Amino acid sequence: MTKTMKIIISSVVIIAIILGGGLFYMHEKQAAFHQEMVEIVKENKTVIEKYVRIKDDTHEIKSVVIDYQSIKHSPMGGISLTGYVNNNPSNDFSVILEMNKGHVSVQSGQLPEVSEQ
Repeated sequence: MTKTMKIIISSVVIIAIILGGGLFYMHEKQAAFHQEMVEIVKENKTVIEKYVRIKDDTHEIKSVVIDYQSIKHSPMGGISLTGYVNNNPSNDFSVILEMNKGHVSVQSGQLPEVSEQ
């Protein structure tokens, strides 16, 4: 093998190692960011429950379940998530949480159509 060929192969291997390390780093960074969003949602579950129950004058909502797998960063900022009420996935809702100076509130959402089951 010639000296030039060894340099080319070594360069390709080094570039592959650098790219692999960069991809691993980005994956770990995204996983940590997602875990941080999950923790924020868990800490503010009562804010979400209050918003979901806002139009429940007849107290038909017995339980609120958040789908933690659906949590993602909203393109408009904030945290987007979905869930459902009364252990019925067809009674689903979606909300976007917003953080403003350490205070978390619901920016927008789609409330469930609740029916007693």
